[in-house]
Amino acid sequence: MTVLDGYEAFGDPDGEHVLGRAATAAQRDAESTHAALQRTHFHEIVLGDRAGRYLSHCHGADDGGVGHVHPGEQVFPARADGGNWQQLGPSLGTATPAPVAANARRVFETLAQRRPADHELVRWRLRLFCGCVVERSAHLSHKAAAAAFTLSRCPSCGMDPSAIVAARAVGQVGDSPAVPAVPGPDTAARARLERARAEVLRLERKLGGAEPTS
Repeated sequence: MTVLDGYEAFGDPDGEHVLGRAATAAQRDAESTHAALQRTHFHEIVLGDRAGRYLSHCHGADDGGVGHVHPGEQVFPARADGGNWQQLGPSLGTATPAPVAANARRVFETLAQRRPADHELVRWRLRLFCGCVVERSAHLSHKAAAAAFTLSRCPSCGMDPSAIVAARAVGQVGDSPAVPAVPGPDTAARARLERARAEVLRLERKLGGAEPTS
């Protein structure tokens, strides 16, 4: 299978599915990240420069659930003005607040309108921890699978998360546009130019007294 120069390749997506230490470590990291995301929750900022906005974070599983509170704190203390005192409201739980969801939706809609052309996308063949092989595309500027994808759930078997354990960039999604041909010289225009040059030289010789007599 063709491999694109300059792109990361590890494992063999189409070879035997053997889970070594690297694959096991990748899956362990994916599960840790997945668990943290499941605990990510929101607080409204009720006091400070960003009052009315929302903050999301995660911490231990024993965080108290919906309604838990955090003490106020001085944020951005390294700022020239010393930062400001910030107070969070009670935890709103893991559901995304409506204003945050609306902003995210606008961002995704904007990105969808700027979808790269097919020749700017590279097709990758990926094997996941579960053993399934899938194909995904990413912008050609992403040279490594970790930068190109945040794939978590396997679209084939549903395992969630299922880490990428083998990856290979195999080609552009579409062909690069043809380079416009450079137009050749205009033969008729060149002939007219040559005749004009000859006429200028004849007139110069005539005015200089060098015009030959017939």
